[in-house]
Amino acid sequence: MDAHAADASPSSGVSSVELYVEKPGDSSFTLAHTNTDGSSSFNYTVPTSSGKPVNGNYSFYTIAHDTAGNNEAAKSAAETTTLEDTVAPTSGATSAQLDNSGTIAVNAHAADASPSSGVSSVELYVKKPGDSAFSLAHTNSDGSSAFNYSVPLDEGKAPVNGDYSFYTIAHDTAGNDEAAKTGAETTTLEDTVKPASQATAPATNNDASIDVSYSASDHSPSSALDSVELWVKVPNGSGYSKTATDSTPGASGSFTYTVPTSGAATVDGTYSFYTISTDKAGNRESVPGAPESLEPASSAGPASGLGPASGPGPVRNLSRELQNFWRANTVRRS
Repeated sequence: MDAHAADASPSSGVSSVELYVEKPGDSSFTLAHTNTDGSSSFNYTVPTSSGKPVNGNYSFYTIAHDTAGNNEAAKSAAETTTLEDTVAPTSGATSAQLDNSGTIAVNAHAADASPSSGVSSVELYVKKPGDSAFSLAHTNSDGSSAFNYSVPLDEGKAPVNGDYSFYTIAHDTAGNDEAAKTGAETTTLEDTVKPASQATAPATNNDASIDVSYSASDHSPSSALDSVELWVKVPNGSGYSKTATDSTPGASGSFTYTVPTSGAATVDGTYSFYTISTDKAGNRESVPGAPESLEPASSAGPASGLGPASGPGPVRNLSRELQNFWRANTVRRS
């Protein structure tokens, strides 16, 4: 620090300068050092505790004397204060386990131990799918901890799915840097692809319930199936309604649909079904188009439905028109 000592003209010259300090926890100033050559520059050595500098605010003032014996007036208040901060800040990245938005929110939770000079900046490092090492993704130069990492896009302008691993490094205003890291603090699976499912059921039925089986899959890299819903359109119905949900679905499963009744009799007619699957990342399968249509069975044998469309791509979600052949003019119950 510099005392900026001077002696007004006509000058006998500055003969000495005293440095006074009030250390952390002190209630008054004490003489720390005297420059007997009249120089103004001081290098104050911070006291230590257990081998480490004592952090906190150090307040200073100076008193000058000249060769003629004149003394600068006494002072009681600090002219300058320096915060001693030798402790590195800390951070620890967290993020959601799954994301399907193309933007991954990461929180660094950066902090600087008291007495603090304050977090000055935080760096976010990422290891993308297929990478062998971490690279700097972004720096918050205002010291904030919140990051919104934009997932890179593939040639088709779709987010690149897979695991994204992160860690953060914090820096404080005093120049302390958090220690380097080599491992991930958090990992998020980016999954933006909808799962697929397909419903299958017999073409005819004469029981009070209809068994509907399904197959379902989630495109790799997969967040896993979360649920499969069964939707039905009843005879003469204007649309589909959800009738059941499998909350612990596997690659295959089944539903038992209870045929509605009117009085003591079941409601005969055509029952149409489809399934909708959702994965744990929140991707929901689209509602299929028109269900495949089946004609009523005749004496020549049962009706048959169209199979899945061939060609590349995920399994198509198909619905199945189920015929309840209890009508007297079609099939008589035995």
